Amino acid sequence: MAFKLFFYSIKCFVLVFSLFISTNDVFASQASNENIKNLPKGFSSEAFWYDGKWAFVDSDLPYDKNIQYGTLKNGFRYALIPHKQSQTRVSLYLVVQAGSLMETQEELGYAHYVEHMAFNGSKNFPAGSLIPFFQKNGMSFGGDTNAHTSLMETVYKLNIATNTKESCNDALVVLRDFADGLLFEEKEVQEEFGVIMSEKKDRDSEEAVNRLKRQEFLYPQTKFSNPVIGTDETLKAVTAQKLRNFYTKWYTPDRMVLVVVGDINKKQLEPMIENVFGSIKENNEKTVVSPWGDPKNQGLRFLVEKRPIEGTNVSIMLHFSRLHKRDSVNYQKELYINSLIEYALQRRFQIITQENPHLWSGVRFMNARSFGLLPLCFFTATTSQDDWKNAIVAGGEEIKRMGEYGLTAEELKQGHIFMQNSIKRFKQQYPNLENHQIADHFVVTLNADRVYTALDYDSALIEKFIKEITLKEVNEIAKKTLLTSDISVIVSSAQKIQESAVKAEWEKVQKAQLSPYKGVKQADFPYLELPKKVDEKKLEKLTVKEIAKVKEHTLKTYKAILPNKVEFHAFPLPFTPNKVQFTLLFGKGYAGLDNKQINLAQFSNMIMRGSGLGKLSLDDTSTLAEKWGGYVQESYGLNERSISIEGDSSSFESLLQAVWTQFYNPVPTENALIRAKNIVKKQTFIQNNSVDGATKTKGASFFFGDARRYQSIVFPEIANVTLKEIQDIVLKDRYNEPIKILVSGDIDPNKVYAMVMRYFGQEQMNIKETKENIAPLVFPENKYVFLEVPDVVDQAVVLCAWHKDIKDFNDRKTIVVRQLASSLLRDKLREEIREKMGAAYSPFAMYRALIPENGFGLLQVTIKTDIAHLEEVTNYVKNISSWEVKQEDLDRLRLPMLTAWKTSRANNAKWARLFYAEVSQNYPYMQWDNDFEKELMQVTVEEVNKEIQELLNAPKALWRIKVKVKDKK
Repeated sequence: MAFKLFFYSIKCFVLVFSLFISTNDVFASQASNENIKNLPKGFSSEAFWYDGKWAFVDSDLPYDKNIQYGTLKNGFRYALIPHKQSQTRVSLYLVVQAGSLMETQEELGYAHYVEHMAFNGSKNFPAGSLIPFFQKNGMSFGGDTNAHTSLMETVYKLNIATNTKESCNDALVVLRDFADGLLFEEKEVQEEFGVIMSEKKDRDSEEAVNRLKRQEFLYPQTKFSNPVIGTDETLKAVTAQKLRNFYTKWYTPDRMVLVVVGDINKKQLEPMIENVFGSIKENNEKTVVSPWGDPKNQGLRFLVEKRPIEGTNVSIMLHFSRLHKRDSVNYQKELYINSLIEYALQRRFQIITQENPHLWSGVRFMNARSFGLLPLCFFTATTSQDDWKNAIVAGGEEIKRMGEYGLTAEELKQGHIFMQNSIKRFKQQYPNLENHQIADHFVVTLNADRVYTALDYDSALIEKFIKEITLKEVNEIAKKTLLTSDISVIVSSAQKIQESAVKAEWEKVQKAQLSPYKGVKQADFPYLELPKKVDEKKLEKLTVKEIAKVKEHTLKTYKAILPNKVEFHAFPLPFTPNKVQFTLLFGKGYAGLDNKQINLAQFSNMIMRGSGLGKLSLDDTSTLAEKWGGYVQESYGLNERSISIEGDSSSFESLLQAVWTQFYNPVPTENALIRAKNIVKKQTFIQNNSVDGATKTKGASFFFGDARRYQSIVFPEIANVTLKEIQDIVLKDRYNEPIKILVSGDIDPNKVYAMVMRYFGQEQMNIKETKENIAPLVFPENKYVFLEVPDVVDQAVVLCAWHKDIKDFNDRKTIVVRQLASSLLRDKLREEIREKMGAAYSPFAMYRALIPENGFGLLQVTIKTDIAHLEEVTNYVKNISSWEVKQEDLDRLRLPMLTAWKTSRANNAKWARLFYAEVSQNYPYMQWDNDFEKELMQVTVEEVNKEIQELLNAPKALWRIKVKVKDKK
């Protein structure tokens, strides 16, 4: 995989600049410079590396021999990747190495539009038949069947439910239709226009609009400033013939790669692939990729963005010329050194953060210097309207300091350790990655022209780099990278800021005489006196309970009551090696607090996350977290408080010591309090001034009667909170019953038991009984709320809920029937609101019952639309009534639920969540999950129809919001 960690960062980088589009590079090979002019230096043609060959052909890096690579006579390629995480499911991806960069100015959005049309009529699947076909085969639309379009690629994704020969062949036939069998019926093209415009508006936000404007500033007169989804003008001009022309031009076999991941029979699959894809007509003429434009080096530039945001954002961007390098050991070394520089600078900014809480509430540095498409480094910080000047100077000076003096020897050492630990963890956790995750990784590597190497090779390569790389070598590259003269300094703020003021602050950076970085001394841990070890032979035996049989594994829980009445619960899980989750539960959470205390408790969650472990600094805590694989999290919940950590099983005692330290010595800091207030201030502004922000906060709490425990924190409530108040709420309930310890993951329950006994079982805790004091939720029956907010995008949201509680928590059949009913409603909304009206991209419905809230149950509908469709959508939701569900509808939507349940069973995280819920709430969640398949398959169509009628006749409430239209005057 050739240094995968770098590619994860690159993928995120690509998303930032391409406006990655998600629903529900074999390009011009060595084209002559006579055909393509004005290309960047070092390019024989745009996307010249998309030459129909695998990257390892021209590389000294060895490919992973576990993967079967193949190329058909027509140029179509395939990669078969065996993976046994799921013994039945298979992921099949069709990669078309053509994205928005292949569009002309008149074709903006066509690549994405073609992607949509794949689901709207093809040779073997008439319009309207493909989604039901998927559902009948146990696949959910949007989850198991999906696609995305970005700058350089269009990828179609199928995650099939079974690995039988028949299922695999059906999936291949679907993908073959995508490859050359799309029909582009004019009626379907025009109807899909509404869906695409809904998606465009669904993804609109003030931030997205500003991002496009910024791209135009950074990359003027290049295709990198074009939106992937297209413009209103180009989308309105779309016709079936225009889409068909684009499709025919770019969807050729030499530009396609099939990726198959799962427990597969490679010998069986290869002839099937030949049979299905071998007849695609070969592309005899290579289509030349028109120039994308080269962002010219423009020296020092400044941009002041007037934006309706609370606070101010500051960015410093270092630009470099486009230069694509074929993959090699030397290139991987370059990537590795870039990552060391990024790691060291990010850590420095973290130290500055903890020492200067007013400077910024969030900061990030990323080094994508060797990313050939749009190479840059960027620093970005969220600060206040009063501190933006200091933020520019602090960020600029630290970048300059590292450019002039480089990393310290200690920073280089810490960077090496971080890389070693990261690849080690990835190797350990790789067997439990889902098929689609591996397919995603492969596609990123493929289209970046990188070799997908074996994990053992990756580990060995990193060890080689550690031995070879010198501090001088790293610092020479840091100097070349960070002292560039092609820089953009960008300030975004609601206040009026003059460009001259920004220039003045940057002049301070340029004139600054800096001294070398001194670093900080790492604190010792553990710093508390450790308890005495216990005699394991004297421990009482654990009680054992069998939970379930999954694959070849029998899952069991283990329990003991420690001498001081602390409960110990262990749950060994076999699916992810070297991964453990440790949680300490205590007290009653919000249930033991009044409204004012709930507000403080919610705020304390933020402050404790922003403070270090115990008395340690954030930097010390980060160093330990990198070593152990996880951070300590302390938080209030609905019915309990918790201190938890997830990390490496091999570091279990250190993880245990971390939770033990946090329990006995919590240290909220003044700096964390200041930063948290700044964050809440900005969040409050977003709640009051954006459709999305208000929906996620005010809309979410409305259906729970605006109970304080379901409301978000707002700045006026915490503006005057003191550190003493936070300290008091943090210390409250620390010895209140029930105190429970949960350990799950790759563990030996007896060894874990002995260590837990040492740290938590010997001291008498004098556990106090507490009473719950929590008012029941009150549904806002027959209430209709309508809000307007001064957002800048054309958006509206309709939320509707029907209130129907679960009276008997053991009546799992009723819950399953209601979940099926909500799934059927969601499918109905997709057909009518999305497909027919074109009023919303992804209307959603779900039923959930909150057992800790006395079974409070809601069927909720969420529809994000625009102002023009608001009344139409509102009337539809208001008047929606029961309809007749047929047996075939029930069967079609039941199977995806069953597939999802079966897939989740072989997953540590799923069982850990159930384990937590069962121990904390004292309900048999794991047994309920075991019964799910039986309950699901026994549901009758009569039961579903009856439940839909009762749900839609239950007490109802409606919440709406839209953008406040400004007076044209």
